[in-house]
Amino acid sequence: MPENETRASYKKNKKVQESSTKKTVNDDIEDTSFETIDEDSPAQRYNAETLAEERRKSLGKRLNWTIVGLLIAIVIVYLILFFVG
Repeated sequence: MPENETRASYKKNKKVQESSTKKTVNDDIEDTSFETIDEDSPAQRYNAETLAEERRKSLGKRLNWTIVGLLIAIVIVYLILFFVG
C-alpha cells in the first residue's frame, strides 16, 4: 500500500482487485462494474483533501505543544542542576 493512499481508496482498489479475480459462470460477459468504483467525484476528492488538511493542522498543533513542553522541561532540568550543583 503506497504511503499517500487513503483508506477509502485502498478499500476501492481492493474491491476492484477482488471483482477482477472472481470467476463468473459466463466468462464471455465482460464485467465493467469496477469502472464506476474506481473514479472519485470532485466532491469526494474535495472532502478527502479538506479532511487531510484538518488532520495536518491538528498534528501541527500537537507537535508545537510537544516542542514547547520539551523546552520547558529542559529549562526546568537546567535550573535544578544549576541550583543543586
